[in-house]
Amino acid sequence: MAGLRFSSLNCHGLSDDVVSYLHSIISEFDFVLLLETWLSNFNSHTLNNISDDFIYFHNSAMETKLRSGILTGRPFGGTAILVRRCFADKVSVVPSDNPRITAICCAFSVQPDLFIGNCECVHALD
Repeated sequence: MAGLRFSSLNCHGLSDDVVSYLHSIISEFDFVLLLETWLSNFNSHTLNNISDDFIYFHNSAMETKLRSGILTGRPFGGTAILVRRCFADKVSVVPSDNPRITAICCAFSVQPDLFIGNCECVHALD
């Protein structure tokens, strides 16, 4: 597990500029945690465009809003974890009922399991 490289980025929407930035840095990391992707489940496949060397896990916080049929304000939410493909067979999803959490567990044969959680914390005004 020593030597694993991590990065975290608040995307403020997965725009072309963000994808371009990720292209420029992703080779330096093994795991990249993305916040505020603003992707729905329908368009989360765009995470595949970042790098062929990575797989992704994504949760959308927009599904309830999209199902309501009333779209007001800006998009919000969405978390993702990009995992270097060489670790794919060691990774499993940790289920969560919260659309603002993406979590995985990496099972390494000679090391303890590694839990990686990506959580979007939101402050609601009363």
